[in-house]
Formats: sequence, C-alpha cells, structure tokens
Amino acid sequence: MAHYVLVYPDLRTARVWRLRDGRFVKRADAVNETLDFDLAGDCRIAFDFSRIWP
Repeated sequence: MAHYVLVYPDLRTARVWRLRDGRFVKRADAVNETLDFDLAGDCRIAFDFSRIWP
C-alpha cells in the first residue's frame, strides 16, 4: 500500500494520504499520533509523529 506524507515543521503537523483504488485519500493530520504503515508484504511500521518535533 502506498503512502504520501507531507511534513509542515512550522505547523508541527504531517498530512498523511494513503493510496486507495488508484487515488490518494487523506488519512490524517498527524501531530502526536502513532500511525501504522503497511509497506510491502508482511512489512509494517508504527511511526510516532510526536518524535519528529523538537
């Protein structure tokens, strides 16, 4: 599953989209959330967005 993430450091926000049925659908405006990302096959990561802000 493909993801697209734009990070806005000034706003301390990351906008996350996920590819679904050939279109990117907004998944979240992440600030302090931990989101799971399914990559390829059985590869999965949990990314804690609160850790990228100083």
